[in-house]
Amino acid sequence: LPIDRLSDVPALHAWLARETVLRGMFDSVFVVAAADSHVRVGSDAKGVHDWNVDASDRAYVQRTMRERRPVISQPIVSRISGEPLLVLTMPVFDRHGELVAVLGGATRLEANSLLNDLTRPAVDDHDPVTTIVTDSTGRIVSHPDPAWIMRDAHSELHFAAVVAHWKEQGLPIEPQGS
Repeated sequence: LPIDRLSDVPALHAWLARETVLRGMFDSVFVVAAADSHVRVGSDAKGVHDWNVDASDRAYVQRTMRERRPVISQPIVSRISGEPLLVLTMPVFDRHGELVAVLGGATRLEANSLLNDLTRPAVDDHDPVTTIVTDSTGRIVSHPDPAWIMRDAHSELHFAAVVAHWKEQGLPIEPQGS
């Protein structure tokens, strides 16, 4: 990332256009200048674009800048595409340790690209297990049926009892699930 040229949008555009591996890992990639919290450039399925979007109200950008560490967002709806997604951010520092930018990568939840190895539908009566992933509040972030993304797990009939029990326990973060 050409940190010495963060105000030079054509230079950022050219840099991101060359980053084919990075762009291939995410549904969209973007660069936020720390000086004003504006997205300078971003990429999506349509290519690399100059995005002049104010990201100062995005909690994941604020947290990345405040804590000076990588952050995974809560599930959000993109202002650009309107799709539910997760954003992974990385702070970018200059050689003096000053935070100069935030590099972000977003993955669409409906595509299950990030979590598709973790979720699966029940196959038949001999294998009735369905696996989903929720956030810490019980909102579904990965489900074999994309129509369930961003909905509350307690409203999914197969999971209502498990979610009720989980809430009774105080919403513990449990890597093994139930």
